[in-house]
Amino acid sequence: MDKVNYCTICKKQFKMLKNLRQHSRKFHPDKVDDLAPLKALKLKHVAKCNECNTKFIKYSGLKRHVLKFHKDKFHDLVKPKHYNYTCEQCQKHFNHIKNFKYHCKTHNTHDPDKGLMCKLCANDSKYSKISDLFEHYHETHDVAIVIESHDFANLQEFAKWKKDEESKINGLFVIAHGSDKTEGYTRTKYVCDRSGIFKSRSTGLRRRKSKKINGYCPAEMIVKIIDGKYDVTFLRTHIGHDTNQKLVETEDKSRDKSNLVGEENVACEVLVGFSDNTKQIQFLEKKENFKLKMSKIIDSLACDKELDIAMEIMAPLESTLTVFRNLMNESDMET
Repeated sequence: MDKVNYCTICKKQFKMLKNLRQHSRKFHPDKVDDLAPLKALKLKHVAKCNECNTKFIKYSGLKRHVLKFHKDKFHDLVKPKHYNYTCEQCQKHFNHIKNFKYHCKTHNTHDPDKGLMCKLCANDSKYSKISDLFEHYHETHDVAIVIESHDFANLQEFAKWKKDEESKINGLFVIAHGSDKTEGYTRTKYVCDRSGIFKSRSTGLRRRKSKKINGYCPAEMIVKIIDGKYDVTFLRTHIGHDTNQKLVETEDKSRDKSNLVGEENVACEVLVGFSDNTKQIQFLEKKENFKLKMSKIIDSLACDKELDIAMEIMAPLESTLTVFRNLMNESDMET
């Protein structure tokens, strides 16, 4: 065994140097550096006691030492430490900008320009941290945040459960920012599609209203896929919208309601083929983007000639889709 791990006073041996130092502090406090010198650890000393020449690897160690052994000379032996950042509100000190910025957020829980909005308040209060908003829900509005845990053996079970939950609220849970992959699992976050702020990029008159509540709805699903199994943390509580509200709303009140019913039926028939709910969501997003592009083209038409050209271009597309649907129907009948 290495000589540095051997106590020369009581003849005890230790597997690690730190254990020898602990032993020395307890039974031979006046000879710690002689029995287990720090230089063997190759640690850099950042502070030194000018009274007894004891060295320390941390500035806090010097302060504790002086308070214990040279308390009457504390202000002479311990010089004020320099900090790069100081909080103006509570005078706390920080050396790293990241820690300083995070601390400053604790003083700005009602920032009028940033943060999460409480849709239950008349003044549209905002909070910088989710924990503060949840506490506000509980204390001010007596709303409890319900969190559940669910386990599913495969994708089909999870997709079926997710679809059932979406049918209860007449809405969707959509992927927030893709998936995070690690060595052990894949993590995906689904959020309520009503949550968020609506930013209109449309100039047309016949547009569906946004389902966004211009605020934050806490309902979400955190899905971890581990060895093909789905571990789900489900925050069930919806805030800021009516879960019984219908999804389809239009600004054109004169539009024929029967057309809306027909569109819903077609959408349902198309979506039956999706076993993976992620593909269903991607399909709806692509469809909505395509509708926006087409409406921009239609809005840009300036004369009858341009309209006639556009109709001539669309006619083959309509017939092609009809042929495709007929082929798909025949294929389904054969199977």
